[in-house]
Amino acid sequence: MHYFIGLIFALFFIPSSWAFNFQTHSAICQLAYEQLTPKAQQRIDALIKKTPYDSFAKACPWPDTIRKEKKYKSSKYWHYMNLPRDAKTVTEKDCGKNGCVLSAIPLMQKRLAKNPDNDWEALLFLSHFVADLHQPLHISYADDLGGNKLHLQQKNKAITMHQLWDNGLMTKRKYDKQSKIWREEITSAQKVLWAKGTPLMWAQESFAITQDAYRLLPPSKKIGDKYREHFSPIVDMQARKASIRLAMLLNSIYN
Repeated sequence: MHYFIGLIFALFFIPSSWAFNFQTHSAICQLAYEQLTPKAQQRIDALIKKTPYDSFAKACPWPDTIRKEKKYKSSKYWHYMNLPRDAKTVTEKDCGKNGCVLSAIPLMQKRLAKNPDNDWEALLFLSHFVADLHQPLHISYADDLGGNKLHLQQKNKAITMHQLWDNGLMTKRKYDKQSKIWREEITSAQKVLWAKGTPLMWAQESFAITQDAYRLLPPSKKIGDKYREHFSPIVDMQARKASIRLAMLLNSIYN
């Protein structure tokens, strides 16, 4: 009981430098849930009852709350992928000995497929990591730790590059309202197009955005309207892609 209470407490104190924020992770999972078949929804609902949470969407930030716990220490490497500064593309060899988000997704996919009605940790890891893969600064450069060492200014406030992409470019809404807006924006053609590919291909998409994110930084390191207006729609699009792709993976397991 104390463990569950600790998890719930931690959920509301997730540092902003971690992958996307609580609302964004929950919105992605809520939208993915809505794309599932009724059978898949029922099985996931039953599995979520074994967690401290009352819905799939609210449970999705869980992997960010437990990274410092001894039991889950190895999972801290699975949220991101750091590349050399001169990298032109993403390869699986860039994961490193501890693994990365690119290797964690198929790992959790296989683990969940083996025990889909009991392994709630695998469900939440998989769902969380698919979202992380679509946050471009999680497929980024090792020399500044994915933008965590690059300091910027936004509206006269100090912010790291990573924080900017986790929070600073997103419209701040509650997850249920955000998922509804995204659902209305996704076209049928986009659903078909986005529900294709592999995690490696999706990582390539994110890294291409990362390259532009650095290339288009103003020399002053002050983030103005031009930068935000260019990249904010892209961040939203990445989140919508993540939801469609997560739904595809979960439907393949639960149907």
